Amino acid sequence: MADGESTIDLSRYSSLGDFRLDVEAEKEEEHERDEGEEGEDGSLLFCFWVFLLKSATFPCTIFRQVNSDVKDGFPILVLNGDKRLTLLPPLPPQKESPDSEVSPFSSEKSYASSDSEFPFGKWVHVGCQVSSELLRLHIDGEVVDEKTLSASKDGESNRLRKISLVSTSRTDDGIEGYLYSPKVLHPSSSIEDHYKDSPVHLAIDKSSASDIEEGSDGIWSIVGGKASCRRNFALDVVLLDAFGQIVDKEMEVVASLLYANSGSLVEKTSDDEAPLLTSYDGIEFDSYEKPSKLLHGRASFKLKISQLSSKCDNRLFHMRFNIPRAGNYPFLEAFSNPIRCVSRNRNARTSLIIWKRPASGILPAKDSFGTHPDVILKNFETAEKLFSDSECTKMRNSNSKSMPSVGKAVPDSFTFSYCLAGPHERALLLKKFAASASDEEVLELANQVSLYTGCSHHWNQIAVAKKLIEEGTKLWSLLSQNNNHVPWESAIYEIEEYFMKIASCNTRTLSQQDFELLRRISGCQDYLMQENFERIWCWLYPVVLSLLRDSVRALWTSVSPRWIEGFITKEEAETSLRSPNGHQEPGTFVLRFPTSRSWPHPDAGCLVVTYMGDDYNPHHKLLSLDYICRSSRPLGELLLMEPGLSRLGRAFRSPLSS
Repeated sequence: MADGESTIDLSRYSSLGDFRLDVEAEKEEEHERDEGEEGEDGSLLFCFWVFLLKSATFPCTIFRQVNSDVKDGFPILVLNGDKRLTLLPPLPPQKESPDSEVSPFSSEKSYASSDSEFPFGKWVHVGCQVSSELLRLHIDGEVVDEKTLSASKDGESNRLRKISLVSTSRTDDGIEGYLYSPKVLHPSSSIEDHYKDSPVHLAIDKSSASDIEEGSDGIWSIVGGKASCRRNFALDVVLLDAFGQIVDKEMEVVASLLYANSGSLVEKTSDDEAPLLTSYDGIEFDSYEKPSKLLHGRASFKLKISQLSSKCDNRLFHMRFNIPRAGNYPFLEAFSNPIRCVSRNRNARTSLIIWKRPASGILPAKDSFGTHPDVILKNFETAEKLFSDSECTKMRNSNSKSMPSVGKAVPDSFTFSYCLAGPHERALLLKKFAASASDEEVLELANQVSLYTGCSHHWNQIAVAKKLIEEGTKLWSLLSQNNNHVPWESAIYEIEEYFMKIASCNTRTLSQQDFELLRRISGCQDYLMQENFERIWCWLYPVVLSLLRDSVRALWTSVSPRWIEGFITKEEAETSLRSPNGHQEPGTFVLRFPTSRSWPHPDAGCLVVTYMGDDYNPHHKLLSLDYICRSSRPLGELLLMEPGLSRLGRAFRSPLSS
């Protein structure tokens, strides 16, 4: 989602405590009525996005209805004792204030209520339709409940006259929160149209984390301390709409280190260093002094922690990311997991998940997936498989700390330049290096980069550089016939045929949806130029290498069940786990090749498991294919043995654009 504006329109956001909406509900002819006034049926339709913070007590009132006869008002929208959103009937006109001893949650009253607990700390769209005859409650564009109201006992109409909707968040029974675009709509208006206009929030893309270990208790372990010991780690922060789509804004995001239990800033070290540091051109700065700019909705951070937990009474930290220019809205802040900062000499590893990516990479990497012993066989000690399973013994890569030299020495300056470069610069460096280097020199560079970055997954991507460039050059020559551009409609079928040939997957063709995703990756329109082709090839060739593994190819070619639906995006995978009637059951999962991983990213071509967690939110894990080499079980069977995975879902494919 991109709207072309560079900043967030904060005028559309307001505190729940400041909310008051006066509604004139006089009966008028349709052509004379203003937007928001009552129609001939006396109905009122109001919608809003709400971000609620947790309340201390329940039940609690969100909105009260107030008119000239009932000044203290009476609840109209509440969270009941089960934390379910409840819509109450309108006040009848000319009545005394309701008896305070009568609970609005009484079973004797008619009301419309959601069937599940209302989520806190996230944007939710609410639509309320209120009339003398009907209550209808909408949540996130869907009708969740409606109730028919009985006629007044004294025969007097309950038609709305003139009321005000007032927040009670500043009273003892209220709740704190924020609103986006609250509106009273004409009864004939569409709630779905209002639902499409989404607010934004800041979030940490945990799939982008690198050089962070997470323990079974959810605490992150990061190596920090003195300059000679602390290590870089990386995270991306994204600006999302309520549907999980990235919003294209260009604003600065800052990172700071706080105590997890109190939220106060962590003090400087005894050497007067800032606790959280970032590097620019090899120089370390206080992270707060060097913001990272959102580019296409994503800000990448490469950070270090100088303050050890052991120097702070063993207290845990966490990082806060926020947009200073946007104020202190909680939805424009993102907090990491609790962090324990340890020194390098602490070797005990309790983590089940290790996140890795290039030291200065921009593209995000998923967290390693697999805790079952048949999936993780030996961490960074077995062969790094490069081609098919039958070739596991041909090319082995032992622990990066003990890699022997295999050829002529590669200059340290080139190795360091590669390690410090971003993904695009790495690709350029590798292309230039591979053009004149021998196979032995390429492998030596792979060894050195794996050693210096501490991530052996770089080895595969560097080792295949010459083959990737050779195959890509051959295919582009076949496509272009010395022309600088090729019609997309003809090029894509040549690419498909070449893909099937070198991947040894002759039984399955690519779908039109696969073609469209490749077009999106390339960035082309009707004609494919060489730069567009190279984007496709740098993504597709690592996928080919994965499909050359017998275990992955078996999933790709399987028809029943269809383990891999095709090339799908993260958003399509998440949508697959949500249905119109609610989320899929926890444990439901789909498989995908991550579209944000292209060569030479160490995770390019890997499989990602997108699954529904116990919290009914989608999660993403990187499948560690290098660790299944010794297992006699099929990969599909191993996946179903994984904790948290119970059934294969069906992947949602976006409809083709016309």
